Amino acid sequence: MHFLRHITPCALMCVIGCGYAGSSNQTSTSVQAVRQADQSKIDVVSIKTLHESFLDQENPTKYAGEIVQIIGKVIAFALTAENLYTVTIREGNTDAICVFGASLSNQLGDGRSIRYGVTVIIQGQCKASGLFSTNPFILDGCQIVTH
Repeated sequence: MHFLRHITPCALMCVIGCGYAGSSNQTSTSVQAVRQADQSKIDVVSIKTLHESFLDQENPTKYAGEIVQIIGKVIAFALTAENLYTVTIREGNTDAICVFGASLSNQLGDGRSIRYGVTVIIQGQCKASGLFSTNPFILDGCQIVTH
């Protein structure tokens, strides 16, 4: 019985730790990187291209850690336990999860500029999302370019 009490938290930590959990500090660092990025060097990439590049385990993706720009339709949004906002956007049949800091709070939700069904252009820093995530990548430190 004592064994189960110790193994269960360890297993839970492994499951949680293997996915991109994100943190306020990581997102703050990514927000700064996105804000300071040279706009002329930011690649405009399809969500499908990013998705496929992070799935290819034979060849490391050139997008890891890079600031990119994507476009898609808002299909979901949420507030995380770390007080970060996630916005899921879809292009065709492929989704991207975009992580924002607290500055998005006054723009998000019904009747506001970022709501379900709106097409947005977002810039963010590409990161692998982890083993147990439904998406192979996330964009962290995001900012809205247009909506």
